[in-house]
Amino acid sequence: EMEECLLPFELAKLSYDDPWDGNDENDDGGTFLVHLGDIKDGKKINNAPQECHEDHFLKISNMFGESPVMPFFIPGDNAWIDCADPTEAYSYWDDHLFHMQNEAGRGWPDLGADVYRHPERKELFAFLLRGVLFLGQ
Repeated sequence: EMEECLLPFELAKLSYDDPWDGNDENDDGGTFLVHLGDIKDGKKINNAPQECHEDHFLKISNMFGESPVMPFFIPGDNAWIDCADPTEAYSYWDDHLFHMQNEAGRGWPDLGADVYRHPERKELFAFLLRGVLFLGQ
């Protein structure tokens, strides 16, 4: 798959840069990234939803885990709804992608904000960073 080849290459181009640190020498980086959906396609096989395997979500988590900046995910229209077992697929999102910002072992700099998630709809997130409210979903 093309994205699996390109994503690590593109993530390697990113750099961490705190735009509020007063240092204007490296203003081409950022403090976090937001992936805007569709980590899987919605193709049907014989007009039936695809099986969604946990190893796909682990692979995505591992690829984004190599990013120099903390990733957040906004699920696309095929995220788990188009899976043969949507409940199981949602649990893979919850286990491997929705909470990556809590994985201190990844080496990401502190975001400088508390991230809040809806207790039942974990794909919904919000944080206030330097006076700007970020909302996901």
